[in-house]
Amino acid sequence: SLDESVKEVHALLHDLLMILMVQYDDYCKLIECKQPNIHSRLDVVFSGCSQL
Repeated sequence: SLDESVKEVHALLHDLLMILMVQYDDYCKLIECKQPNIHSRLDVVFSGCSQL
């Protein structure tokens, strides 16, 4: 039904936003610590997330 579809999309969007927030937080931590090779350590293709 439409309600079930909306709930499923809502859950998927919620999961995606949580993943993006964690990625952003990790990136900010790397910048704050002035870590070398920041870009090589950031998983911009979400290879660590099989759901995507």
